[in-house]
This record gives sequence, structure tokens and C-alpha cells, in this order.
Amino acid sequence: YPSYVRALARLAFIDPAWIHWGMPLEDAVRRTRARHERLRMLRVYLGDTQKALAGRPGIRVDHGAVSLYEHRDPRKRLVPPPDYVETLSGLAGIDPALVDERFFIRRLLRESSFARRLALARQQLGLTPDELSAQRGIHASAAEIIVYEAEEPEAAREAPESYAADLAALLGLEPELLNRRFFLRRLLEIKEDHERLRAARRFLRYGKRDLAA
Repeated sequence: YPSYVRALARLAFIDPAWIHWGMPLEDAVRRTRARHERLRMLRVYLGDTQKALAGRPGIRVDHGAVSLYEHRDPRKRLVPPPDYVETLSGLAGIDPALVDERFFIRRLLRESSFARRLALARQQLGLTPDELSAQRGIHASAAEIIVYEAEEPEAAREAPESYAADLAALLGLEPELLNRRFFLRRLLEIKEDHERLRAARRFLRYGKRDLAA
């Protein structure tokens, strides 16, 4: 079925995402909350069975692993390695940050500017300032959102903590990823220094081996 849709779309000179989901692939992926479902969507978009995908150049896992990455049962499902997600996303021509939040979180962690992190969060949702202001739970006008994201000091105004928290909730992420003040407060609540070190490592999404490297 996926290969048939792919062939039909090619004959009609349209993107197969329009046949599968009635919208561009990026929009369909954004509307899908679970990572295992997004992975399956990309494979279907490519017109591949699990076995066919495993045989593609750059995919370094067998079809059994592909099946476990997409498994509906969370008790049997495996977390895919980042290189698998990145390669699959590249084959589908989509940003891996839309498929796996680990890529988006790393992008946020590398960004030192609060305004820029807010802009990245809005872009991750695929919304304009007008569209974001209309979302339930967002208590800011489009004009305010533009000012919060402005990088020029004369045009900028720091967003209130409530806006960052609401935006993080819309993304399903911890608010400290957008506003570091939340994280600093959490650190202040921790009495033991080794627990603060552990909290900092987890905030950065590092394992012990990552830091050792």
C-alpha cells in the first residue's frame, strides 16, 4: 500500500503526503504526538515496508529493530538511536527535530538567548505569532510575541515567566528548557551538592558516559 501510494503520487506529480494525510508531511508530523507513530509515518511516506527500509543505504539496523522502534506496545518498544532518526528524516526530507524531541531539546540547550529559544519553540509548533496567540492557554497577543522574540535590544522586551511556561506546556516540555530561571530555582531547592550535579546533568540530557567523553 505505501509503495502504491508513492507510485500514484509520482504519476500525479504530487507529494505522497497529500494522499496519505491530506496535508504536507511536516504538518502531519507536527499533529502526531508520539515518536513511534512519527517514525512509522516517515517510513510509509517513503513507500517502504520495515524490511525495505532496513535495506536502504545509511540505515544500520535490521527490520526487527525498525519494528520495535514503531511498536504500539510501550513495553516492547525500543528507543531509536539518534543516527537512525536523523537518517530516516533525511530520506524523507524533514527536520529530525520534528520527529524526535531529543534533537529539538539539544537545539534549545545550545541557544543562549532567551528570545531565540522562544522563537525556536514557536517555529517548532509551525505557528505564526498570530496563530500562536490564538492557541488555548497562550495569554499573549501577536504583537507581544513578536516583541518577546526580538533580538535587537531596542525592540525587545523580556517575556514573562508565565508565557514561557505556557509555551513549554504547549510543546509538552519542561519550562526550564525555555527559561533557565526555572532551572535555577529548582537547583536552589536541592540541598545536597551531588544531587544538584545530577540535576544539572539530567537537564543537559547527558548520561554519565557522555560527560566522560
